[in-house]
Amino acid sequence: MPLTNYALDKFVSQQLSQLTQCNAPDVTERYQQAKFWVSNFVLNSIFGGSVSQEGRTIAFFFLRRAEAAFTEYEYARQALIEFASATSKKPSLYFRALHHFEMTIAMLWQAYDFTRKIPRRKLFDKDDGSNYERLNWIYNVSRHFNPSELSSDHMHVVWLTNTGIQTDKYGVSFPELEEFLVEIGNLADSISQAKKPDSTEA
Repeated sequence: MPLTNYALDKFVSQQLSQLTQCNAPDVTERYQQAKFWVSNFVLNSIFGGSVSQEGRTIAFFFLRRAEAAFTEYEYARQALIEFASATSKKPSLYFRALHHFEMTIAMLWQAYDFTRKIPRRKLFDKDDGSNYERLNWIYNVSRHFNPSELSSDHMHVVWLTNTGIQTDKYGVSFPELEEFLVEIGNLADSISQAKKPDSTEA
């Protein structure tokens, strides 16, 4: 028997009955080499010139997370499409989509966090509300869940809406998530060519 809107919102996740469509854009089509960034780097670093040990370490750390972010995002998008289009809303399918979006955010933030260290640069100032701070916020609250901090009408600290990924304090819209993926994707395309092995700057 299909769950009612009341049951979805009361017993599965807040605002779930309002999740009726997938507005996460297709980003992977723009990056045909996304599944091969690590492999391409290996081949290009072997046949395209000398790459230092430090350069390989930096490249592998970044490219592994870039690849994973794109993979997780496509899993998330497909699961959300399936959930939104189904007549009977399946909780497990919703949480599969949420999981993959959380993993997308985790991989994106880890990639950003590493690039800001080489060279040292600040992505955001505390409470500036920038897209980088909001990405970091969702990454942190999804990792460090404290049930006592939830409001009385919420069951989950992170949830999905028609417009993006949401928490009580901050959200990241699907267009903003697309911008993150494009930024990381462009950088991954460049690094995978082994043109600048000792820097994560494009």
